[in-house]
Amino acid sequence: MLDMEKKIKIRVLSIKEEYFDICSDALPTQKDECNNIYTMFAINFEIDKERSLLKATLWTNLFLPSKEDIPIVSYSFSYTLHIDPIQTLFSKVEGNQIDIKLPTDMASVILTDMYAAARALLSVKLSGTILNDYYLPFDGAAQLIENIRANQ
Repeated sequence: MLDMEKKIKIRVLSIKEEYFDICSDALPTQKDECNNIYTMFAINFEIDKERSLLKATLWTNLFLPSKEDIPIVSYSFSYTLHIDPIQTLFSKVEGNQIDIKLPTDMASVILTDMYAAARALLSVKLSGTILNDYYLPFDGAAQLIENIRANQ
């Protein structure tokens, strides 16, 4: 359990694979082509205010520049977190519509943890393929956090 500034308590309830696909026709045929892979991410947050849950789903797509319209790998998984008190995440509530704003420190912790999990989970999925020694970039979590902050 994580205690953010003695105010917000976070506990991971589950880590669940949501989707995985490899486009065999788009995979590199030579090992040196793997050096050109680039990654795109998307993240979605859902709130269950009655149960104090935040579900964060991270999508990861791997692309080759020569086939940039087709992801060679698509992977997503979710973290379900119990947040106490969940109301600290609400920036606006109108009926069933809730706008959330994660405190900066909390967002950094969640995204860093999810990115590290994505690196480990994806590496297992890629074993036995030409991408068996491909790992998400080392500083990718910092770049992901920076991109999210820039778009807030």
